[in-house]
Amino acid sequence: MRVVGRIDLTSLARDLRDSGRHPVLVKAIDRAAAAGSVREDLRTALDSLRQIVAIQGRASEGRADDSLHDETVVTGALFTQAVILYARATETQGDRPKLLDWPRHRPRVPAAGRSCQDHVAAWTGVGR
Repeated sequence: MRVVGRIDLTSLARDLRDSGRHPVLVKAIDRAAAAGSVREDLRTALDSLRQIVAIQGRASEGRADDSLHDETVVTGALFTQAVILYARATETQGDRPKLLDWPRHRPRVPAAGRSCQDHVAAWTGVGR
């Protein structure tokens, strides 16, 4: 039997930050926690998009009108969730450390993508 344990280093970082000790370790823990948060946001966004594909595959089999409406509502909600999670993962304002370096890569992103990301971030209140 394999035992997997988890240790919450964020509480250690909070204590160290409050006491002013080991700032390099605090920064490393904060970055690791932020990376985990970004990873989970992106994984969940991808899972939402995969669910949309699966639902659309089942919808093409032919269903009653009520069922198609339900599928439309669910796929719309999943898509909204995916967009919000993506915007939150790529947001560079707020408390999360700037892991993705969005300002440095921003000129390489097409204007339409920047505009969409900016509008979604502003509309959802993602900027913490």
